[in-house]
Amino acid sequence: MKTRKTRTDARGTFTYKFADGTSVVLTPGVDGVTEADIAMLHRMDDREVENNVKQSRSPIEDWEKPIIAEWKEQNPGEIFPPKYHASLDYFDSANGEDMDSDQSHLFADCAVEMDEAVPEDVVRLREIVDKLPEKLAVIYRRVMIEGESTAKVAKDLEIEKKTVYNRMNKIRQIIRHGFL
Repeated sequence: MKTRKTRTDARGTFTYKFADGTSVVLTPGVDGVTEADIAMLHRMDDREVENNVKQSRSPIEDWEKPIIAEWKEQNPGEIFPPKYHASLDYFDSANGEDMDSDQSHLFADCAVEMDEAVPEDVVRLREIVDKLPEKLAVIYRRVMIEGESTAKVAKDLEIEKKTVYNRMNKIRQIIRHGFL
């Protein structure tokens, strides 16, 4: 489980470490890897670190206490498992074994059932976003979904920050209009 971000001066490449101790270094310009790919991988790692740190010391809430007591009665002598983290690395390292090929059990508690109703607002928003022109869809994805700053998006797309703000305003208008 990763709890520290990669130093800023070491972000020119990305090192992926496997459970067996081996690692692979991804370098821009090699095997089709771009600087944008490296930046995206570091952003994903940063979010995982923030998530792991945030959840690592979460206290047991009152509603959880009876559930834990019942589990302890049914499993005498065993230690109640800690709260899990939304990280495949955590699940992989939790039991010290390699994950099996059928990993569906990892998502059993958090997966949305296919027959579960998705709120109409969410369906409508997805429809609206799917119809956005490409130049707006890219900005929506990077700013709203991936959480990048407008300054970074402007720099990467080689456009002015004002253009990103204007496009974000246009996206908001389209979404508002779609819900009228």
